[in-house]
Amino acid sequence: MHRSSLDLQTLRIFLEISRDCNMSRAAVSLGLTQSAVSQAVHRLEAAVGAELLDRHSRPLSLTVYGRNLIQYAAPLVADLDGLIGAIRPGAGRYPLVTAGYSESVSATSAPWLTSYLETRSDKVVVQTGMTAELIEAFLNDDIDILIVPDPLLDTDGLWRQKVYEEEFLLVLPGNEEGEGEEARRRAASRLPVLIYNGQSADREMILKFTDSLPFPAFERYAVESSRTMMGLASLGEGWTVVPPGNIWQGRDYVPELWLHRIPGAPIVRPQYVIAKEGIYSRLAEDLASQFTEILEKEIRPRFSALNPILSDAIRQP
Repeated sequence: MHRSSLDLQTLRIFLEISRDCNMSRAAVSLGLTQSAVSQAVHRLEAAVGAELLDRHSRPLSLTVYGRNLIQYAAPLVADLDGLIGAIRPGAGRYPLVTAGYSESVSATSAPWLTSYLETRSDKVVVQTGMTAELIEAFLNDDIDILIVPDPLLDTDGLWRQKVYEEEFLLVLPGNEEGEGEEARRRAASRLPVLIYNGQSADREMILKFTDSLPFPAFERYAVESSRTMMGLASLGEGWTVVPPGNIWQGRDYVPELWLHRIPGAPIVRPQYVIAKEGIYSRLAEDLASQFTEILEKEIRPRFSALNPILSDAIRQP
């Protein structure tokens, strides 16, 4: 391996390992797999031609070569970070930021997220759609910051942070005969299950839940949108399990629905803010922090006013 193959990300990984000489904790801190962290160490050792970690000691420790590398690498990484900030136009402003929002985020938090990005960029472009399509665009460098349920753990060199997760809620018609939970649960055994058309993670989650029930699903009724799904449920045409963000898209129908938290919360949908390490990772970190505030100040109160269960089903790490 040539010395020219050394890169900033590899040095960052080794600096993180050097904090307490624990590769597992370094992997968690950086949002990488342990395999990726181990490979980075091997690349560095091949470049310098010496072992940087004493793998025979317990706990792991730096060799003299590892300590020497830290002495030079730490200021180098800091200088490069400063260089990126110094050459960025507009004293920290970006000329263009392209953000990709999952459909749930687009229907709930997008206005506030985009407004914040506009304070940091001369131009903001927003893409929404199916998670798989957004991920493909992100990996092809057509999206700078991504907010989706998939953390992309198999992709190295990414900054990622989970902002929140939503429990899937049981959604039943509110006008079913009988009183109490058991009566409404029994109704689920004789109504069609409402699912989404096409291939999506939410569709798979619904099917996974219905397959776990002690009774067979009556039939499956595929729809295109969450609003249509909530409308059909309100008319007594079926039932489903979906997270609060999806229910919000059909919020006009919520007064005619019966919502229930599923014991043990067996199905949840997270939302991650993701960016490739480099120019946009700092902005992504700031956006994730802003997202947390938006959730508490804007989204949770609106959900709670519509139905407290919607707010209760949102959890932050």
